[in-house]
Amino acid sequence: MPLYDLWGSSDLDIEIAKDVFPIEEWLKDQDDLFDQPEHGWFESVYQKKKLHYRKNVPAGKKVKAVVVWHHGICGQSGFGMKIADRYTDQALRIRRFGEEGIAVY
Repeated sequence: MPLYDLWGSSDLDIEIAKDVFPIEEWLKDQDDLFDQPEHGWFESVYQKKKLHYRKNVPAGKKVKAVVVWHHGICGQSGFGMKIADRYTDQALRIRRFGEEGIAVY
């Protein structure tokens, strides 16, 4: 598999073929959809693999709470849409939490 440079980390060994890996424009559109999250990486204890996370911290507000969104069946942090200037799913949740001073990881 090819190595990728993604969100500030280089030489990532991601098991996705280059011809189906998302293009840079799509990744930027996702950041727009999810209100410009910060991206980070944890190093796993298993083979030191890198685990990606996103965080949205309300700008200019005191953080009142933190929500850790852990994906599972039918839910993950990258599911959302914008339809006729309205956001759905996680894209909506992130914005609503931010308005209330709640950070989302």
